Amino acid sequence: MGAEGLRASVDDLSDRQDVLRLRCVANATGIRGILLAWRAQIVLAEPCVDLLGRCETVLAEVLNNIAEHGQTRHGQTLHGQTSGPDDWIELHCRRSQDGIHLCVTDHGRALPRHLLSPSDGSSTPLAGLSLDDVPEGGFGWFLIRELARDLCCVRTNTGNRLTFTVPRNPASGAGSA
Repeated sequence: MGAEGLRASVDDLSDRQDVLRLRCVANATGIRGILLAWRAQIVLAEPCVDLLGRCETVLAEVLNNIAEHGQTRHGQTLHGQTSGPDDWIELHCRRSQDGIHLCVTDHGRALPRHLLSPSDGSSTPLAGLSLDDVPEGGFGWFLIRELARDLCCVRTNTGNRLTFTVPRNPASGAGSA
């Protein structure tokens, strides 16, 4: 991916409160680039492969949902390569003893409130479906709610700010909102 779609500012991730800031265009190419840049930087500081995998899953779902459903310009979604000058996603990431804390900011449509509702844990999106009836997609927010905790979305004058934590120990409250 060219530098035009990704901007990064990295504060040393090796030995303190570990802040990583990345910014990308809100389209498929930008999302791929920011995920690759995030992984390349965070892997240098975080030895827990399980935590990295869970965090990468949540982050990919969040970013893809923003690009596919949250960004509109002149009635057109940004699923492909087109984007306007304000169609950016910003990511701030911080490591701590508890896990990885993320803040994702975008300038798109408001996030539907029901997506942040905690799962009651009694069923999965596949409950009651036969193998032939299982859809190809639609599991993103289920995965996000199951793997992250402290989900909070604030609508600002300029867009959305979604914050969440992927806990170091999944038993320490993942899935709570």
